[in-house]
Amino acid sequence: MTPAGARARPGRAPRAAALVAALLLPPFLLAQGCAAGPGPRGEEPGVEVVDPHAADVAAAREVLEAHLRLPPRAIDPALVSALATRMMRPDAPVFAILHEADRLAARVRERLAELEAEAGRGARAPGAAAARLATALDQVTGLEVDRADPQGERPENLDLDRVIERGRGHCLALSVVYAAVAWRLDLPLHVVRAADHVFVRWDDGEGPPVALETTARGGPVAPAMADRPALTPHELAAEILLNRATYVSSPVERRRGLALADLAVAQAPARSAGWLNRGWLRIQLGDPAGALPDLERAAALEPSALASYNLGVATAALGRLAEARRHFEATLARDQGYVAAILNLAAIDETLGRRVAAREGYERALRLDPANRAARRALDRLDDPGRAARAEP
Repeated sequence: MTPAGARARPGRAPRAAALVAALLLPPFLLAQGCAAGPGPRGEEPGVEVVDPHAADVAAAREVLEAHLRLPPRAIDPALVSALATRMMRPDAPVFAILHEADRLAARVRERLAELEAEAGRGARAPGAAAARLATALDQVTGLEVDRADPQGERPENLDLDRVIERGRGHCLALSVVYAAVAWRLDLPLHVVRAADHVFVRWDDGEGPPVALETTARGGPVAPAMADRPALTPHELAAEILLNRATYVSSPVERRRGLALADLAVAQAPARSAGWLNRGWLRIQLGDPAGALPDLERAAALEPSALASYNLGVATAALGRLAEARRHFEATLARDQGYVAAILNLAAIDETLGRRVAAREGYERALRLDPANRAARRALDRLDDPGRAARAEP
């Protein structure tokens, strides 16, 4: 930041703008709608990312692309998830995951037959088939939600091999296991997304649909969510791909995540989250110019504070501060408590030498989030104008 009263040196404006964007990168959006905290800083533009497992990742992608070209009824949720995991984790045991899905399906089939025999004449009662499936899936899989990770931020709660081994995971992964078993048994069980949650629904066309809560061992779903439309097989594939692509912690993983996001957008081009997440990954990889078309598409499909904020970060990184300001202001018009947008607006003011406005912004952010260290550091910097100059080489 240029200290008050000092003139910016020639050629420094782009660097100052980059500092604005680096203050807080966008809180990314999970495909099912869960927002997480700010991610790590993006990569420096022009830095080559070398993936030591590029060939394995490319091979998994080729198989996945071929599978997704099949008719909808032929798409196996377990295979989609296993290959997505393989693209992110090249040591993921694809065939072992499929074998485990086959094994669970065989055991569920056996348990369903036992439950039907026990029910006798009641086996044909309305809702009885759905109840039997819920019981069989719960008893055979024993899966539970990992309540320590409700947003699914840990890969072990998304990757089917780890979810099945541990017996717990995120609601999407639990729903994918249920759907994979039902796909193998040709049962009418569908995955449903409702805001920030995912569950399954039985719908055989003969009686009323029955929603099953995977995080409550097949119990009932909240009535407000139960009637949401089911995902098509391709939409479910996009959901799986986006969730696995989003939580990344290294440049190599971001490159792999970007490949998954490409596939997700192709499967569900009308889904705003796909474009939004792909734009976020491009920002993380130091490509704000490449991110802009994705973010603009996301905002056009579903205007939101998150989309506006991401656009603000991308344009700030490109040195387009006036445009960035408009996006951050649009963010606050939708969500007055969006602290990251407040901080970035204050950072723009500081960059442009508007110290009073910058201070007001940082203080507003602290009032909303008293523990915010970025705002506290910024105020300390304003209190000591020479600090930034002394920190520069």
